[in-house]
Amino acid sequence: MRLHSLSAGFLRAKPAHVLALAGVLILLIAWVDWRILTDASVGFLYVFPIALAAPLLTRWQIGVLALLCTVLREQFSSLPRAPELLPRSFLVILAFAGTGLFIRESARMRDLVIQNQVRLRQQAEEQSRMLIESSLAAIVSVDAEGKVVLANEAAHHLFAAADQTLTGRALEDLLPGANVFPSFAAGQGSRRMVECTARRLDGETFFAQAWISTYASQGGARATAIIFNASDELRDREQSRLRQLLMSSRVMMGAAWHEVRNYCAAIGVLQASLARNPELAATRQVSALGTLVEGLRRLVSSELRSEGGDHLEEVDLHAVLSELRIIIEPSFQEIGAAITWSVPDSLPKVMADSSGLLQTFLNVTQNARRALAQVGERRMAVTCSARDRRVSVEIHNNGPRIADPSRLFEPFQKGADVTGLGLYISRAIVRAFHGDLRYLPTQEGCSFLVELLAAGAKPQG
Repeated sequence: MRLHSLSAGFLRAKPAHVLALAGVLILLIAWVDWRILTDASVGFLYVFPIALAAPLLTRWQIGVLALLCTVLREQFSSLPRAPELLPRSFLVILAFAGTGLFIRESARMRDLVIQNQVRLRQQAEEQSRMLIESSLAAIVSVDAEGKVVLANEAAHHLFAAADQTLTGRALEDLLPGANVFPSFAAGQGSRRMVECTARRLDGETFFAQAWISTYASQGGARATAIIFNASDELRDREQSRLRQLLMSSRVMMGAAWHEVRNYCAAIGVLQASLARNPELAATRQVSALGTLVEGLRRLVSSELRSEGGDHLEEVDLHAVLSELRIIIEPSFQEIGAAITWSVPDSLPKVMADSSGLLQTFLNVTQNARRALAQVGERRMAVTCSARDRRVSVEIHNNGPRIADPSRLFEPFQKGADVTGLGLYISRAIVRAFHGDLRYLPTQEGCSFLVELLAAGAKPQG
């Protein structure tokens, strides 16, 4: 294999030189055998020039070369010529020819393997290139210096480089602050997702999400980034947050006006009591107090009303509960609580706002988590059902029972966390969907029932 590697590797790059070298070696061996050695033979050395030239010769040429070397060996060696000449020559020819044919076939098979590997590699590269170029996602590859070495058509379109090329540009100019090669990933691969403000070649900016993977290669560190324009997603998310904030603000203002109404009624009773006193009824202070109470009543009567129903849409409850599961399960696992999900596949869609509905479920489940932290065995069950064009979601936990359920949905109640507005706002949000949030008395723990209007059903009343 050493001879095979030499002949088929470096020397085969120049066939004429290889054949000339083989001829020189044959003549040198014959001369040594003729002029220097008189009582010994070095004819076995002919195998080396035969092995050297074999990958470049055909089968019959190898046979002729083997015959020539055998004749030279017998002609210049000091071995006896008879009666062993014919059998010995026959065996020598077989040895020389066999060696040459073996090396020739080995070189040929190796060339076939290499050609097949090259063909497969070219096919794989072509398929990878087609996959990258046909991808709707922008894909760029950068070198250790952060320069773009490869960018597909989608990347040129995303960064407004239709008449230019991204190759050679710094990725930092396209994705400022993306930090392609973090310090912890030096010398090793990493995979992560980053969100940043990307910049097109024309100066326009957009919100981008990039999945970046780093790896080591012979040329040093490399990175590949798959980039998406997430501006629409950001816009929808922020609009949903703003809509939810406005809805929550209106609900909180309603709670505040509710308390103002109660104080207004109390002040009205006090003013009426004072007005019944003849000595005080004629005073301007009592009259002014009545005027203030009446004005305050008119102001309360024009309190803000929730407009959540203006944004109702058909919502897939499976999707909302899947998001809820992803969000809450880690926190429940931290306290060792088990969650059972019973969501039928035939559950219809509901009329709601997905972000508001998710907020309601989050508030109820987080209350359940705080309650479960007070007991040993911790369980929560989420059960869904559909009946009479209504969809119900019951959330039950085996935590402590609620002492006074009658004040559960009242705002600003004493002893509640923060302001006590959580359940009040949640119920107001659900009612904006023409649904309801109720507390269900149970023998063990507590349950909350969220009732929603099925898609296509008309609200009552």
